[in-house]
Amino acid sequence: MGVIESIILIIAAIAGGLVNALAGGGTLITFPMLTAVGIPALPANVTNTVALCPGYLGAAFAQAKDMKGQGKRLRLLLPLGALGGIAGG
Repeated sequence: MGVIESIILIIAAIAGGLVNALAGGGTLITFPMLTAVGIPALPANVTNTVALCPGYLGAAFAQAKDMKGQGKRLRLLLPLGALGGIAGG
């Protein structure tokens, strides 16, 4: 990957992060850019998903006080979500 492709991906990453912070949907920017610079679809998808994880973790910590009192719902939905993820994977 050359310098131009790296610069394009850096700009796309910043734009995708801004879009995710404001409304979500940054993948609509980052994934096409990854494939446009020649990364095959599967590695681009994995790269994009892994890159989004820190943002999700940060959002969870930022909203931690809003989530107080949701323990019962978490205990119900977490196992279901894990099973659904495993089945889907």
